[in-house]
Amino acid sequence: MKNETPPARPVAFDLDRSMTFSWQDAGRFLSETSPLYANSFGPYGGWIAGFLAKAMLAQEPQGTLQAFTVNFLGSCEDGPLKGSVNLLRRNRTNEFWTADFSDKSNPVAHAIATFGIRRPTLRIGDIAPPAPAPDPSEATPRPIVAGMPAFFQRYDARLFDFKIFQVNPTADTRMWIRDSDRRPLDIVSLICHADAPIPRIFVKTDRPTPIATMTMTVYVAASPEEIAAVGDDYILIDSNCRFGRDGFFDQVSRLWTQNGQLLATTEQLVWYKAAAV
Repeated sequence: MKNETPPARPVAFDLDRSMTFSWQDAGRFLSETSPLYANSFGPYGGWIAGFLAKAMLAQEPQGTLQAFTVNFLGSCEDGPLKGSVNLLRRNRTNEFWTADFSDKSNPVAHAIATFGIRRPTLRIGDIAPPAPAPDPSEATPRPIVAGMPAFFQRYDARLFDFKIFQVNPTADTRMWIRDSDRRPLDIVSLICHADAPIPRIFVKTDRPTPIATMTMTVYVAASPEEIAAVGDDYILIDSNCRFGRDGFFDQVSRLWTQNGQLLATTEQLVWYKAAAV
């Protein structure tokens, strides 16, 4: 039976050092937040998503991860965490799992994932390949300045085709990204990268505004072997927005290899507070 449990990695990689589990009975676990992936209030949302995905993968589900949805229930206090992983149902070729965790006071996040056994089938779909992109070495590195949340330092992000905190012509953005310590890509870090794009409101206004991602879904297009083949190279993320009004906007992204192979698609719903003008 094939599974997608990531191989053991050296603890030198920041992402691996930040995600530890003390497993109890019946799928329950204890853990803690990591200052490495701290955001303004609690952990970076991509870290939360990857953390829950890793907890599910530790249960060795059959097949590979096909779809993953995480609901961000509220802010997370720094410190100890407690959570659980549960198998909802196992069918002949697919499984459905949930995972959640709480901080010292409140539930923080809840996720559901679909795993399935891949097999050769007719290829369908007509997604357009990414537009030509500059070489990562020619794209502008995202600046790291004093006072920025720590998680920014975990990623080497190269931005192009847009300006942050300017009123750009569209809400489209493009970026290259990889882990700053050159950790090879796997399914956990791919889930983390799904939350990496600049929030849409930050490219349509000239100043910061409060935001909070409410829910994020990732659909995995590539096989584990295709993901592993990326190694520590940059991946390309194209993002856009279909609607933004009345306090909520969506964000849709496609994650590609450097040679234009689709790795995953993702979308999220974000609460925001920018006043109408």
